[in-house]
Amino acid sequence: MTVSSYRRHRFPLQWWLTMVSATLFFLSATLMLVHLVGGWEGTPLFLGVLAVTLFGDLVVALCYEAAAPTGVVVTAGERERKGDLSREIGVAFDGFENSLTGRVRVRGELWRARHVEESEARPRHGDQVRILARDGLVLLVKLSASR
Repeated sequence: MTVSSYRRHRFPLQWWLTMVSATLFFLSATLMLVHLVGGWEGTPLFLGVLAVTLFGDLVVALCYEAAAPTGVVVTAGERERKGDLSREIGVAFDGFENSLTGRVRVRGELWRARHVEESEARPRHGDQVRILARDGLVLLVKLSASR
């Protein structure tokens, strides 16, 4: 995954909609509060509203990032789902040299993986692997094509 595609997908539409909604909420709430209290005009009003809105947006962004769900779906019974990783192609990242376990990169994320073909040559860094299944958070893989 390139840096530009990471940045392009880092903040999905849902994140932007949440932030725009939070900005409008803090902006309107602050203006209403200032109107009720009174006494602020001109530059102090603008700076106060701006400060409260930016602080509120920062709090919402931090809470959103802390609670944002990952792409990992852990369910009872390991049922196959639309977004399931099985039958996809990944790239061996590291490990596999001295054991059947290592890490592979799939959809830009690193996953722990176990090579299921003991008699077959093990994947090396950069080799394509086919994901056969998922056992919890461990992918079961085999080499996709000959080296």
